[in-house]
This record gives sequence, C-alpha cells and structure tokens, in this order.
Amino acid sequence: MELINQISQWLQPTIDYTTPHIQKAWAVLNDYSLLRAAVLMLIGFLFAKFLSNYIPKKIIALLDRLRLPLGLEVAKLLGPLIFKIVLFASIAIIANASELSSKLNLIIQSTVKSLIILFIILFINELIKLILQHLSKAESKGDEPNLIRPATLPLFENTLLIILILLGIQQIFGVWNIDMTALLASAGLVGLAIGMASKDTLSDVIAGILILVDRPYSVGDVIQIDKETRGKVIQVGIRSTCIQRKDNVQIIIPNDVMGRAKVVNESSSKNGILRIDLSITTAYGMDSNLIREHLIQAAKNTEIILQDQKIFVQLTDIQKTHTTFKLFCWITNPADKFKALAALRENVYHIFLEENIEIALPEGRNIAITSQAQGVSEISITKIPDLFGNGKPRTITKIEK
Repeated sequence: MELINQISQWLQPTIDYTTPHIQKAWAVLNDYSLLRAAVLMLIGFLFAKFLSNYIPKKIIALLDRLRLPLGLEVAKLLGPLIFKIVLFASIAIIANASELSSKLNLIIQSTVKSLIILFIILFINELIKLILQHLSKAESKGDEPNLIRPATLPLFENTLLIILILLGIQQIFGVWNIDMTALLASAGLVGLAIGMASKDTLSDVIAGILILVDRPYSVGDVIQIDKETRGKVIQVGIRSTCIQRKDNVQIIIPNDVMGRAKVVNESSSKNGILRIDLSITTAYGMDSNLIREHLIQAAKNTEIILQDQKIFVQLTDIQKTHTTFKLFCWITNPADKFKALAALRENVYHIFLEENIEIALPEGRNIAITSQAQGVSEISITKIPDLFGNGKPRTITKIEK
C-alpha cells in the first residue's frame, strides 16, 4: 500500500474521534477564535512533547531486553519524528474542526500530509545511514570482506538517498493529485538520451562500483598494470583510479580499463611484506656453493632487506657457457622494490670483484663497425682440394681483387 494511504488510515481514526470533542470545546470560545486556536495548539504541542519522550523510552527498554544494537541511536531519531508528526497532525485536526472553506481546508490538509511524508523520508534516510555505518564497522566473518566498507559507504548512502527522494516526490505528487505519467515518460526519454551519450562514462562508473565492492586494490597499495605502469594508488573514485609513480608523476586511468586489465597488487599480503628476486649469471664452472654463500652475504649487507625472513638462492639454469642463480629475499615496503634490487646488484657486484668471480657475458652480442680499412689485399688461389674424390687437385686461374 502506498505511503500516503497508510498515513491517511493512521490519522483518520484520530481525526474522526477527536473532531466532535474539539467542536464542543470550540463552541465555548466562539467569540475568541485566535485564543481558541492558540489553546488547542498548546494542547497539541504538549501532547506531542509527551509522546516524543514516552515512546522512545519504551522502545529503548524493549531493545535493551532484546539486546539489539543501535537501540539508543534509533530512539534518538524517533523522538523528533514523533513530535513533528503529532504536532502537525494536531494542526490538521484543528483545521478540519474549524469553519474554513473546503478549498482552504484541502490545502492545509495536503500541506500537512506532504510535510509528514517529508519528515518520514528524512527519518528513513537517517535510519538507513545509521544501519550502513554500523555494518561498515562490523567485523567480517572469515576471510570474506564486508560488502559495506568505509570506502563504499558513500556509494550506498547516495544511492538510497536518490531512491528515497524519488519515492517522496511520488507520494507528495499523489497528495496533491498530480499525474506523473507525462513526467515519467519525459524523464525516461531524457534518461535514455543521456545514457546513449555517456555510455563510456557509465562503463567507468559501473566498473568503479565493482572495484569498490570487490576491492582488488585500495588506497596505499602498490600495483603494477604493465611494464611501464607501476606505482602507489592514491585515489579510487567512481570514474577513475589515480596512481602515483616513483618519479612523482600521477597517472589517471579510467575504471573501465582497470576492470579489464591484469592488475598485480604487490601490497596484497596480510603482513604487508614483499618477496623480491634477483637473477645473477656467472661463468660456467664456478663453485655453486661459493656463489650461493656470496649472494646471501650480499643480501645480509643490504639494510633494506629483512633479515628475520628467509634468504635463499636457487640454481635456475645451466648452459654450456654460463649458469644462472636467483636470489630470493624480502622487503617491508613494496614501493621500495626497485631501490632494494639496485642495492642488491651493487653489493653483489662489489663482492664478485673482491672474490674474482667471473660474470658471464651475454650471448649473441651485436658488433658495431664504425670504420673500414682503405686497402684491399690481393688473393691468389692456385689449387683447391679435390671435392669429388678423383684424387687430382684442380687448378684455378688467379683472381685479383
């Protein structure tokens, strides 16, 4: 049933019951209409004040026995609502009992009902915000994160506020007997046109909502999207995500792109630390145990490396010209990944120089020719070996270049 019908059904019995009594009291002060209205308004005010204090106390006592949360906060919101409804209902009763024209009485009754609808909508909005805030602070069960978190709280609040505003407008228009069919049709056409024109923006917004709900990354995380895009997330909005690189350059990426990209979150571990690895290629034939010892010592000499975590080395590749080792260690801040790798390389380089450990040269080197000799030598070939097995060498005429 519509909200306006519920309000009318709730108020009408009270109005019908009290109208004859008010009319009798009205007749006593026929010659003092303003005084009569003031007395009745005072009675309505005192009655509203009494109910706004009495009912919340009973609700608090009931919720305490049931051990339900938010009882005190709900009672604080309910008190002002009861006071406003009772006070304005008394105004409607006084206007209905007065000798007013039907048109003026209809205007007063419709205005009072519209204000009561407005008060109820505001109360529901505050109540929903209170419940959402409570849910966002509640602890999640197991490893599943809460759907409503501080980051997504404004999204839910604003969405529900828009729904309540539309519902309130519909109910108020119903009080004043305004047909909304043409208005809704126009709004639908306008919405369709706006949706067609801003489909890319809507895609970003929808992707942003999914990112806020799923939370593959959050503000402060270090993420990597491709080889060139890596940095700290400084803002996650509805339409875009802002990443700050190590060179202090900010990159604004639409959420639609972020939703379809492969995102590597280096800050996703629960303890916040990150494992890094460094590949070192040495010449073939070097003592693997000696190299392992020196690589671990290089990691221990690097301050940024966590010493309480396991540091180990693996032999990952063996070729006829070289062998490849990989050093694994841990750092505290994922943003210091490249800083730690640079420090490790430098320490490994110095230790290998001191210990005369040969580092393998890369295969397939490119040779650049910058100059060419001016002179051309003469080549004279007089005989070549027998290539066909007949036992006789062949004689070739002298060739000059």
